[in-house]
Amino acid sequence: MNSIIENNQDLTVAVKNGDISAVKTFLKNGVDINAINGRSTTLLYWACLEGHTDIVKLLLDNGAETEKGHLLGNTALIVASEKGYTDIVKLLLDSGANVNRQGFMLKTPLMYACEKGNLEVAKLLLEYRADIDLQSYDENTALIMAISGSIDNIEENGNKEIVELLLKQGANANLQNEDRYMALLIAVSSGNKEIVQLLLENGADINIKNIDGKTALSLAEERNYSEIIDSLKKYLPKRRLEL
Repeated sequence: MNSIIENNQDLTVAVKNGDISAVKTFLKNGVDINAINGRSTTLLYWACLEGHTDIVKLLLDNGAETEKGHLLGNTALIVASEKGYTDIVKLLLDSGANVNRQGFMLKTPLMYACEKGNLEVAKLLLEYRADIDLQSYDENTALIMAISGSIDNIEENGNKEIVELLLKQGANANLQNEDRYMALLIAVSSGNKEIVQLLLENGADINIKNIDGKTALSLAEERNYSEIIDSLKKYLPKRRLEL
């Protein structure tokens, strides 16, 4: 059963504020370092959330458990990956954190890193053997999340470097989520022509249909994405082009 820190709110505040001297004092006086506090998190989780690398190291050195985190299921590694704190991610991995731990909605650290565009964290997680094709509760993959997460940032790089990384590492471009969308369908829907081309060059199947029976080409035609339409047509079977 998870215990609640009722008398150590000052310790939680010290961790949040990055006050390592105060944290050391509390640890010397004896506290349950792995207890769940009033905000439903552990001290390690809170330190990772705030990006306090020195406190993360201190807590780990004093027995903080990497697999405890938030009551909703997310771990310290998940939140550090989401925030893009590469140094903290490495500390956690070197301390035995489960690189493939699935948290809230069964999302993994790699999924969070890719969704947020945290390239260096994604590289590190893959170096530590993150499973590239694990699927979340709604059957999204890290590749799908990298593209979905880029929709609001198309004018920047659209997570292109992360998509390239995942494809180079062997990500399956044709896995579908619960709505039967795969990476190519999402990239087409968002109008990201560079990522569409990357996926086509890496084996994306243009004939796969979403839950509404739409293919990549039909979605592009609906939106009048002329450049994407031209790219897709180059990958159509010759017999269809002749029709």
